[in-house]
Amino acid sequence: MIKLEAAKRKAAVFVFYGNTMTLEQKRRDIDEIDAEILALLNRRAEVVRELGEIKLRQGLPLIDWGREAEVIRRVKNTGPLKVTSADRIYRAILREAREIELELARPAVSV
Repeated sequence: MIKLEAAKRKAAVFVFYGNTMTLEQKRRDIDEIDAEILALLNRRAEVVRELGEIKLRQGLPLIDWGREAEVIRRVKNTGPLKVTSADRIYRAILREAREIELELARPAVSV
């Protein structure tokens, strides 16, 4: 029985909706998804930077706690990710967005 279990683990084969997927295929899927997530986060960061520049030009406060609360309320996760996990992820994204905007307001340091 132990040899059979070890063989199953060594083969690392999963059955998913009738298709056989190897561990390496799933890892490649994760790598592709991670690249997409990073690309989207960078796209979001660029928009945040542009938004911060608009706020500075118009003399508006960089941090809008009401807008952040709205973003958190808007996150409606229906997938396997826990709601609390999605909430924590979005709070981290918003925290990084604040940093991007606040950095725009800091005076440049010449070296």
